[in-house]
Amino acid sequence: MQPSPSAIPGVSRTLAEESLDPGIASLERSVRQRSAAGAEFDTVRRLNNDARVKAIQGFAGDEAAISAAEQARSAATTPLLNQALAAPLPPGQVALRQALGLRSKPRIDLSSVRAVVGSAIDRNTARPTV
Repeated sequence: MQPSPSAIPGVSRTLAEESLDPGIASLERSVRQRSAAGAEFDTVRRLNNDARVKAIQGFAGDEAAISAAEQARSAATTPLLNQALAAPLPPGQVALRQALGLRSKPRIDLSSVRAVVGSAIDRNTARPTV
């Protein structure tokens, strides 16, 4: 077997990850669960996760770059979203909805949904993993 190191700097693959062999993967899971070596595997897993997070953060940029991108996205999409939500249904769709016995109201009030989603975003702002 020819080793192929991870493309992410700092990531050390286990034998199961390198070989992609189901038997070795099963053996590795068994060793992780039933012996003191499980702690060593956990350490390797944590170090690999840290290296992956660092690589992802390198792609996204620092907090200022992410904040600027989010503001640019909101500036570009919010007017379009508001326009789409405010637009009435075309007459043909209203007639079709009435014929099918659906509510004839052409617009759905999403303010409560927006409030719930907004509060969830606010609660999780300080939790970067979420």
